[in-house]
Amino acid sequence: MSRRSSLPFLGGSSYMNPNRMYGNIVDDNSSERMTVDTLGNALLSTFGVFAIGTIITTSLFSKVLANPTGGSAGTLGLVLIVAVIGTLVLALVNSFKRVASPALVMAYAGLEGVLVAAISISYNTMYEGIVGHAVLATFCVVFASVAMFKSGIIAQNRTFFARIIPILLVSYILMSLINFVLVLTTSWTSVYNSSFGIGISAFAIVFGGIMLAQDLDSAQVGIDMGAPAHYSWRCSFGIFLDVIWIYLEVLRLLAILSNRK
Repeated sequence: MSRRSSLPFLGGSSYMNPNRMYGNIVDDNSSERMTVDTLGNALLSTFGVFAIGTIITTSLFSKVLANPTGGSAGTLGLVLIVAVIGTLVLALVNSFKRVASPALVMAYAGLEGVLVAAISISYNTMYEGIVGHAVLATFCVVFASVAMFKSGIIAQNRTFFARIIPILLVSYILMSLINFVLVLTTSWTSVYNSSFGIGISAFAIVFGGIMLAQDLDSAQVGIDMGAPAHYSWRCSFGIFLDVIWIYLEVLRLLAILSNRK
């Protein structure tokens, strides 16, 4: 395989010294190398299993709405509990595992599909049509991220993004956790319902788009440098997380805007 191959569907380009940003991702002990095909297969598998999870959950919700007193309600509740615990555990395992496991990545995607479907149906019940708008907006943000990746902004400023993104990510997660705890334990009004809610959600969406562009760049580097084939699954996991992040934040923003009409 040529180590200067690119992502044709993203318009990838060649970069100077990718290892300066990502370190030595080439494992000479591995015979199979990461290619556009291995990455594409990983992405299709991940999002495919996610779609199956959403379909199953949507079907269960339909049965519950049709017959609230039937056994489907209990089944749905059990599925959601397993999904919440499973996604938390698998997210940590996949994030810190040295070599990405296809089975664990797909398991996470399936459980995430259950949660995203449940959240989407709940939002759509309160704000009819919001899910369709959120999906469309998510595609727009993803397109903007691909354009950012193609422009070379990430590639030309890898050191900057490598330093600032982890700081912003940890800060946002901490803010969200503190806000969640305060809402549960005190009379604190969620920051998302305050005058800062729109700005915070908009920031989260833009930030998700930047993280997606960086992960696309990471995938391109993996292909350029001939990374082991299993690196495709790590990249797929990262890209999947970014897209879900964007969708959920878009959903939240649209809900906030709907409440202010």
